[in-house]
Amino acid sequence: MSRLIVEAVSAEHKARDLVSLLLLYVSVSRVGDGSSVTGLDRSNFRVSTPYGSSLRLQVSGMKELRWEPDDAQLAGCYLISIDLFRADDVSRLLPIVEGEWYTFGVQVRIFDPRNPSVVTDQGQTVVHIQSLGR
Repeated sequence: MSRLIVEAVSAEHKARDLVSLLLLYVSVSRVGDGSSVTGLDRSNFRVSTPYGSSLRLQVSGMKELRWEPDDAQLAGCYLISIDLFRADDVSRLLPIVEGEWYTFGVQVRIFDPRNPSVVTDQGQTVVHIQSLGR
């Protein structure tokens, strides 16, 4: 199994933030040569929370970005949206509180294409993000 470098920072914007979710900007690269890991989808990302059994975080959306200026090459950088739910009712989306700080882990896993239940590469990081929602 190979290790991935996963770095994440807030993608929250004060001027036009969405109140119902947290936005992260995540970079994924390979330890061995530093190359970008491209072509990931939502199933490659997961989150963990220290909030115990009362809350549940979920990756609700993601978009891979491209290198500027011509946007021709995938960057291995992803815009990830995180939703917050009650642990006992995942159909009930909870509001992200403006000004509140949220701490969670982000893990990226790459699966063997011949055996999708086998993880071939992985990496993780921890994020402490403040919601700027209005």
